[in-house]
Amino acid sequence: AMSLHGADVLVIGRRASRDGDELVRLGGAARRLLRQLPAPLLVCPADLSAQDIPEGPIMIAIQPGSRFEHALRFARRLSVSLGRPLKAVSVVPPAFPVGVTYLPTPQYEAGRLDRAHAHLRDWLTKMEMTDVETRVEEGSTVSTLWQMAEDEDASLMVTGSRLLTASERFTRSSVGTT
Repeated sequence: AMSLHGADVLVIGRRASRDGDELVRLGGAARRLLRQLPAPLLVCPADLSAQDIPEGPIMIAIQPGSRFEHALRFARRLSVSLGRPLKAVSVVPPAFPVGVTYLPTPQYEAGRLDRAHAHLRDWLTKMEMTDVETRVEEGSTVSTLWQMAEDEDASLMVTGSRLLTASERFTRSSVGTT
């Protein structure tokens, strides 16, 4: 259907409302599409209306690397077609999330965010997207991305997909799934 209509993205609804904590957020057909469709999917809650969409930028959650190229190019096309700025955001995990540290913390942490930001800028330059704004923060990936989206009043968050199977979703973390 996407090829027939020349569509770049398939919009699907989810069962759970925006504020709901229902255990089943997606129906069976939506879950199969997410796992198998090699095309961008936009998942919307059932109670979303046009006036609920913020005016902010389209954000793409990425780590520099080839597996994010398709998501970045899709986010760029979407930002151009909707007339919204594109902002690339990345989260650096905490330096020492648990346990006793054996390295001198100040020396280890010095410049971590700056290095991550420079790495992201270099990758965007390689991708010929030097005009894309960037933001790098430290923290837990999903909660930090959520906070960045709220801070920026983001209209949409684009994430990549590794096309994990149902069993892989139980054993591996996935920003896209969350």
